[in-house]
Amino acid sequence: MAGDGLDALNAKRAKNARKKPSTSSSQNASGDGGQDSGSSGTQQDRVRRQPPRPLHRKAEPAPAAAEPQQAPVAEEKPPPAPEPARPAAPPAPGPAPVTEPPPSAPSGRTAEAPPAPPRPEPEPAPAAAEPQQAPVAEEKPPPAPEPARPASEPSVTGAELARHMASAAPAPAAEGAPQWDQYTPPPVPEGFPRAENVLLQRFIDREPLNASVPEPLQIAHRLQLLKVVSRINHIPQGDLVTVALDWWLRGGKPTTSDIDPPWNSYTGPGTPGDVPHAEDVLQQRFINRETLKASVPKPLELNHRLTTYKVLNRLHKVPVGDVVAVAMDRWLRIMGF
Repeated sequence: MAGDGLDALNAKRAKNARKKPSTSSSQNASGDGGQDSGSSGTQQDRVRRQPPRPLHRKAEPAPAAAEPQQAPVAEEKPPPAPEPARPAAPPAPGPAPVTEPPPSAPSGRTAEAPPAPPRPEPEPAPAAAEPQQAPVAEEKPPPAPEPARPASEPSVTGAELARHMASAAPAPAAEGAPQWDQYTPPPVPEGFPRAENVLLQRFIDREPLNASVPEPLQIAHRLQLLKVVSRINHIPQGDLVTVALDWWLRGGKPTTSDIDPPWNSYTGPGTPGDVPHAEDVLQQRFINRETLKASVPKPLELNHRLTTYKVLNRLHKVPVGDVVAVAMDRWLRIMGF
């Protein structure tokens, strides 16, 4: 479009150039001008007669050749792993499809008749669902009967327990009793408190007392039996041990008369015959032992008095547990357990 506009402009200028010389020549002929004016007129005519210079067209740059576009390279993906072949399901039984013969072309016609539309095949009747069998429950063997558990001690009444203990044979006399009877308990100063009076107080400072006693004496079991029969389960075991040791260290008598109430009322039917005496058990060389733990009142100084008992009777090689075992066994027998 720019080229067409330049061509039209050049043609218009050339047309105007042709018209101007005729007018200039007529003016020169009619006028009286001199040589200067004539020369100047000729020069102007020459300038006017020169054809206009055509405007140069700017060379349009040649369109750059389009670079060939490279096709996108598709990424190579690894071939998918072949799926395991699944067993083909057996076709459901049904009626065989009916095949019809193709229609014959009528005589005298060259064009073939359009084929008849296929008939819809009858859908096979759904197979009857097989009745599901109820899952057969596995027969489990009957659980083994649990062994009968012995009744706990608290469930046994005191009367039944007393009758059972009374039916047991009485314990024979101890053969080693004379040896322990000759020992002298330490003297008790005047005004020294008794265990029964100290245990009546509400707040008591206590100290531990641990002794290793022979297991055949069943001291812990007999103490628990006394609590159940006498219905004093709220009383700790340490209080019973305190009363027994204080009674023994005071040179207790073989009766409950030397024990203040209500402790002298906690009696039973008697000690079973299968419980040996402490004096006889301590004569054996090898003895199975159990620990008797108790928290005793500190004002009674039971640990110190037991040590004094050993020193006073020159029982340096006898452990404290043996003295505690004899004291507890004798007190439990007096109480009937």
